Amino acid sequence: MRFQAAGDKTSELTLALRDVDRALSLDAQSADALSLKTAIEQSLAALREAARVKAVISNARTRFANGKPHAAIRLLEDFQPSSHPDVVAAMGELRAALLKLEEEQRAEQERIKKQERLAELFAQAQTAIAEQRFDAALELLTTAEEIDSTAPELVLLRDRVQQEQEAIRLAAEVETTLTAFHERLAAGDLPAATELLAAATELLPDDANVRTAREQLEQVVATRDAAAARARDLEEKQTAAEALFERGDLQESLRLVKLAQNLEPDHPRTAKLCEQLEQAIARQEAAAAAERRHQEAESLVAAAAARLQAPAPQASDLALAVKEIDQALALEPEHAAALALKVTAEAAVAAEQEAAVIRASIRNARTRFANGKHQAAFQLLEKLDAVAPSDCRGDAEGIARRVPRDRGAPPHRAGALDA
Repeated sequence: MRFQAAGDKTSELTLALRDVDRALSLDAQSADALSLKTAIEQSLAALREAARVKAVISNARTRFANGKPHAAIRLLEDFQPSSHPDVVAAMGELRAALLKLEEEQRAEQERIKKQERLAELFAQAQTAIAEQRFDAALELLTTAEEIDSTAPELVLLRDRVQQEQEAIRLAAEVETTLTAFHERLAAGDLPAATELLAAATELLPDDANVRTAREQLEQVVATRDAAAARARDLEEKQTAAEALFERGDLQESLRLVKLAQNLEPDHPRTAKLCEQLEQAIARQEAAAAAERRHQEAESLVAAAAARLQAPAPQASDLALAVKEIDQALALEPEHAAALALKVTAEAAVAAEQEAAVIRASIRNARTRFANGKHQAAFQLLEKLDAVAPSDCRGDAEGIARRVPRDRGAPPHRAGALDA
């Protein structure tokens, strides 16, 4: 019963064989037990062989999977018996797999070789494009197309060739346009230069040379506009300065002329007006100085006249009046009033000097008389008889009346008394 139920289970067959061996130990000649033992042993042998076949096939497949296909096939070829159907089937399977693997490897090698060749051609084409050898680049791309017409790099590089060629064409056109632009700009033809720059900008708006040209044009336009504004400002200031000059407002006119000189220092119109202004201002200043001198002289003459016209001018007043008159004449030598007043002042001074001499003589005579020197006093007064002014005669007569007759004084002479 155990043998029939064991199937391909080695453990069950082993237990069944042990049971049979026990039975034979009881009856060694039992035909059923012997027959059953033989059957069990055959089944165990078959199972062991099947396990060995399975193991060698599994080992071979493992080696094949690990990248050792030839070792795997050789393992099966060395198996005995080599004619076992499972071994033969496994060997055929692995040989077919090896053939497929080798074909795949050959295909992969061909693919890699083709890719390497394409990569080499594409690299050469890129170099040719960078060096602007476009015909050579197109020839290389044609060769690459013969190898693999579906390579995506073909379309990309052909487009790049076209783009580079177009870029060179545009750059050449822009260069020609900018050359003309610079010629027009140098000639001062701003409208033509502007049109040429617009054409170049339309071709390559982001080109560095185009940007530079635009900056140059903007700078020239700004300079022109600034010059025009400066010229207008200069014209306005010159015109206003001339109008002010005509009206006699010299200082304001000069201020505008200085501003005009700051705008353009060497402008002939400004230089001429500046010269006229300087001359007019010099004349004006000279006239003002002369007027100031005249007014000062007038003041000095008026002060001197007031001193001379005083009821009883003192000698110091007369001296100060003379000084004032001299100062007035120093300021204005031809001043008529000063010249006339100078004569009056000199006469007054002379009179005052003479009166001072007489007054001193009278004081001396009185002193002599008081000291008892009557005769000497009269002699001193007699010397003044011819020159003494009338205002001094009273003093002389008073002295004479005080002289006692008993002292033998000489009689008084009318001339001396009158003096």
